[in-house]
Amino acid sequence: MSPTKQWIRPYLKRFSGLSWNAVLAIVSVVFVIQLALLALVLWLPGRSNVWVAVGLIGLAGTLAAWLALGWFAGQMTRQRRTADELRQAYAKLAETHRQLLAVHDIGKEIASAADIQQVLELAARAPSHLAGAQGSAVVMFDEKHERLR
Repeated sequence: MSPTKQWIRPYLKRFSGLSWNAVLAIVSVVFVIQLALLALVLWLPGRSNVWVAVGLIGLAGTLAAWLALGWFAGQMTRQRRTADELRQAYAKLAETHRQLLAVHDIGKEIASAADIQQVLELAARAPSHLAGAQGSAVVMFDEKHERLR
């Protein structure tokens, strides 16, 4: 496919994935409309005016094709929008999963900590694991001297 036609490739790919039942239904509707117009033209007086029949049937076919392609374009737009929303939701879910795993790991480490110093070190590291912080600190209140340290 030439570079000038690259823009149509995603549409052709989506069009080829559409259900053949939908395509068959649209072709059937167009056929019925054109059949009804042919019957109308044959019913009208002056059957020799073939150009009126050709014009009406051509117009109806063009209109039906335009409506069908508009419907397909709407379906593809909705599908693309839904796929984008799904991608965003998946990315958010993956980030939440990563954070929950980090909380779980920190909880396991705190439960197995031997002393308060290890717990404080874990508490200082937790923000960087959970929120991507560049640094953190633990501030404690010294009751004996009534100050922060």
